[in-house]
Amino acid sequence: MVPLSVFPLAITAGNTFVLKPSEKVSGVTNILARIMNKIKLPNGVFNIVQGHMKTVDYILSDDRIKAISFIGQDDPDDHQT
Repeated sequence: MVPLSVFPLAITAGNTFVLKPSEKVSGVTNILARIMNKIKLPNGVFNIVQGHMKTVDYILSDDRIKAISFIGQDDPDDHQT
């Protein structure tokens, strides 16, 4: 649900959207991609990247990316309840 709260704001402001889902629960992301294709959203507006820390590091260091919204755990070794 979180991407759905951020995505409309991003594209309404004229931006593209890149979603990097958790490796553990990426199935919902595939459903979102099918919905975006079904509503004929232009190519390149909604993007999905899969990966681990190298992917995240790339996203964080790419100068073309002007804003990032992060939801989740920032330390995979931190298992607090």
